[in-house]
Amino acid sequence: MESNKFAFSGPQPQDEFTDALYFSSVALPTLGFGDIVPLSLPYKFMATIEALLGFSIVTLSIAYVLDIYRVIQQFRIISSFLYNESGNTGNVWRIIKIHYRNPPDNSYYRELHRSILDWYEGFHQSRLAYYFYSTRPYLSIPSTFSLLGELLAIMRFGFHPALRKSSPAFISLVEGYTSIIDAIRNQIPIRKKETTQKPLTFEHFSRVISGKSIEDYWLRRFCIMIKRVHLICKKKTDSDLYNLYSRYTQWLTFMSKVQAFAKDTSKDLAHL
Repeated sequence: MESNKFAFSGPQPQDEFTDALYFSSVALPTLGFGDIVPLSLPYKFMATIEALLGFSIVTLSIAYVLDIYRVIQQFRIISSFLYNESGNTGNVWRIIKIHYRNPPDNSYYRELHRSILDWYEGFHQSRLAYYFYSTRPYLSIPSTFSLLGELLAIMRFGFHPALRKSSPAFISLVEGYTSIIDAIRNQIPIRKKETTQKPLTFEHFSRVISGKSIEDYWLRRFCIMIKRVHLICKKKTDSDLYNLYSRYTQWLTFMSKVQAFAKDTSKDLAHL
């Protein structure tokens, strides 16, 4: 660095490369010159460009961090809301009982749908939010989406069509939820190929459904769900096996997606 092009507050440096690196490292983050001040116009211009570049990097970094924080906060609100509705237990049946006795209107489903879509749009721009870790398990992505998925499955397929309210807002919520878990799962590098569970044949279903011991894991879960719904509704067992079988096949397809998502995200986040 020549003395006629730079002013030095101390002795003139001997190692030009080191001092040039020092000059740039000061100009980029501080918008200043430090103890080396350029005198010639070209170097002043270069210092200005470095200062502006540094200011842009700092500004964008802060904005990105704030975006991530906003996405995390949105997800914490959704998770806390669902967990609170379950009586701080994570038990989906606590929510089901509340909803059956005091059915929510369309605004409830619409607001929940808007919340998860807003979160996903932010998540899509700030992917690092996916790796957010909390010491409270109910704030995790696998836990929250499993609870919400099971809630939607019971409300849509557990209740008899005459007892459930399939409003457009509720259907939109289910479709939005399915789209989001599919999109997130497709971004997981270690995801397994989704294996859709094959339903039992109607003949097999009609024989097994009336039995006391059910060996098939998924059918056993479905039967437990139906029995608990009947207890809540104080209703006898469904006599229409065709309708029950139709709900079973749709429920199985939906819950296969929910379980695959929970397993893949849990395994992916466990590697961190």
